[in-house]
Amino acid sequence: MRRERTRGICKSAKSTYDALILIDHYLPGIKAGGPVTSIENLVTELDDLKFLILTKNFDIDGTLYDVNTNQLVKLGNSDVIYLREKEFKYKYISKVIIDFDIEFLYINSFFSISTIEFLLKWFYKRKQGLKIVLAPRGQFSPGALNIRSATKKKIYLAFFRVFYKNKNIIFQATSDLEKTEIINSLGYINIFVTPNIPSISTQQDWNATRSNRIVFLSRISPKKNLIFALDILKDITFPVTFDIYGFIEDNEYWKNCLKIIADLPEHIKVNYMGILRHDEVVKTLSNYSLFLFPTFGENYGHVIYEALSAGCPIVITETTPWHDIEAAGVGKIIPLGLRDEYVKAIKYYIHLEDDKREEISQLCYNYATYKGRAQEAVLLNHQIFAESK
Repeated sequence: MRRERTRGICKSAKSTYDALILIDHYLPGIKAGGPVTSIENLVTELDDLKFLILTKNFDIDGTLYDVNTNQLVKLGNSDVIYLREKEFKYKYISKVIIDFDIEFLYINSFFSISTIEFLLKWFYKRKQGLKIVLAPRGQFSPGALNIRSATKKKIYLAFFRVFYKNKNIIFQATSDLEKTEIINSLGYINIFVTPNIPSISTQQDWNATRSNRIVFLSRISPKKNLIFALDILKDITFPVTFDIYGFIEDNEYWKNCLKIIADLPEHIKVNYMGILRHDEVVKTLSNYSLFLFPTFGENYGHVIYEALSAGCPIVITETTPWHDIEAAGVGKIIPLGLRDEYVKAIKYYIHLEDDKREEISQLCYNYATYKGRAQEAVLLNHQIFAESK
């Protein structure tokens, strides 16, 4: 077979990849949140497919990875090409697509600068033959649309609706809720509903001395709504320890969080615990009696699954796909407008008797195990690649 070389990357004249995945930040990064986990689980579970991942050579905060750039790097069930910031643009992305004879492109993020630039230029140049699946990762939720550059987002959405009709793009929604949110923004376009593949956990060892400990684990940014969680603690009249884990993505937002923390009563102890590696998450969450996560919206919420697999019940908003947790007895779903219900939920989980706490922890673990072992997510994700061929 004829071989060619471009900028140090060895490639075949005919692609050996089933899909090229485009994602701003990937492993070994630990700060970019759920999308990294989604892709890691995707390429791990769909092990009969071969993936090429194109990403940046640094984490979301600019921390450089110790990796070779502009070269094929083997990582699990995929090959990865790490690019510098100046290279993660249309010119190089399109060159990889052409040089590797890519027919299937899987894009993470709708509003990423690299996504916008690629789509604008690719269709302006009327490129043909490329099938595209676009996974917006919750970016069409009302909470996400109204955070940061809302006006610019509306302009881009209007442009997309007009110029991208009938283009060869499939949107991936991970729930019926996200499908509705995409339709509300773009109209009735081609949408395929496939749930994310969870990280299967074998954890079943929760801490018996965790009665007054609450946890928040996510990127610290407006969408995750940590300020609301902190503000609720003002109304808690009994001792509570609230530990915060996650990358501080928005420094100004974090400053506002610190102001609230400074005004909390003395019986409320708040600690910022830093960033966890993915393999530390479940074990850490097993030390808490409640995971409090009043997010403005999640298309999946891997951390929700991880909390449940750690035996930790959850209190979340209605803007996630985890709509059956109350029926399963593993948590509560409370709209943000019902502040008093959040206070009641915290009181309930903190004051559980030990035997009841153990019972709920077991329910959480059983529920997560059932969700993790279900093959539907794997089959549906496989189908989106097969139907796009």
